[in-house]
Amino acid sequence: MKRVLMLIIAIAATLNCTASAKPIERVGDFLGMIKSFDVAEIDGRTYVFLTTGSSFRILDATEATNMKEVWRYECYKAGSLTVYGNYTYVNCAYGFIIFDVSDPSKPEIVSCSEIVLQGS
Repeated sequence: MKRVLMLIIAIAATLNCTASAKPIERVGDFLGMIKSFDVAEIDGRTYVFLTTGSSFRILDATEATNMKEVWRYECYKAGSLTVYGNYTYVNCAYGFIIFDVSDPSKPEIVSCSEIVLQGS
């Protein structure tokens, strides 16, 4: 059975949690198989970094109701990922890849390893 997951993103100008916070509102969708995702702000724009099982993708979600894919890297069994600063760490079937994502539309591979982490 093919699983289809929906990523629901609610983006606010600030991420302050207060007692008077408004309820989360559904503002955008991404349909597809999602293994892992993270959200980061780079140069005033909001990006969603995700793996789909066969690729690592970056979506510009600054306009949450009009998300656009800005970059894709085909990566067999793309699994877990983490965004930290200007770097994204992606686990794939053939190893662990570190991308410099300071320009999310043109990421560069900084390092690759043949170490495969569990959970990919």
